[in-house]
Amino acid sequence: MKYQVFTYCGPGGLLRPGIRVLDTHYDLQGLVLHGNVSWSMVDDLLLDWGSAHERLSALAEAIACDADMFSDHVLDGAVRFSAPLTRCGVIYAAGANYRDHVEAMAQAMGMTLVLDPKKEGVPPWHFIKSGQSVLSAHQEGVEFPAHSKMLDWEAELAVVIGRRASRVSVSEALSYVAGYTCANDLSARDNLKREGVDVSSPFRFDWIGHKCFRGACPLGPYLTPAEFVTSPEDLI
Repeated sequence: MKYQVFTYCGPGGLLRPGIRVLDTHYDLQGLVLHGNVSWSMVDDLLLDWGSAHERLSALAEAIACDADMFSDHVLDGAVRFSAPLTRCGVIYAAGANYRDHVEAMAQAMGMTLVLDPKKEGVPPWHFIKSGQSVLSAHQEGVEFPAHSKMLDWEAELAVVIGRRASRVSVSEALSYVAGYTCANDLSARDNLKREGVDVSSPFRFDWIGHKCFRGACPLGPYLTPAEFVTSPEDLI
């Protein structure tokens, strides 16, 4: 049975984990309170994602079979979402992974860029966003960064890793994925190039000022387990 998990603002503004089954939102902590499971946040699920996914799948199946049994834990009214993950260490963002974006950036910057890196055998290139310091929530207002007058946005597919990983092969990579969510990559475009620095200098580009500011990565609202996303590269 398909389910999705999320983080929401509960009573007193405290963040709590939730689960969505058949378009209904439930308080996850209340559902598992008596199941000898300590899930105070969605982040806790990723500490042992294999076991957590198994338990959550069984829970979703039980809810689908008899929703009335779990009605005490239904979240009534509008849900105020937080970012699904709150303790994200670092976000790796794949640059130049959309051809139309590469074409637009090449024109705007007056540069010759490889339009199809994979076809040309160019290794993937990434930049980072500074983890939890840049996260913001679905429908949360993001303050315009004071150091920028050219705020830009890009809709992205966020891939959430569910196991510790290092030097994983391409063929095994997707087996480390816990699930997927939506992300918005906000950029302070007028901070990409540092004024007064020679164009040939490797220190000309400021990726921190460009990509890392408060709220620069709206995330969510839902984390959908990878099992329910058969073709992540072909989503609409």
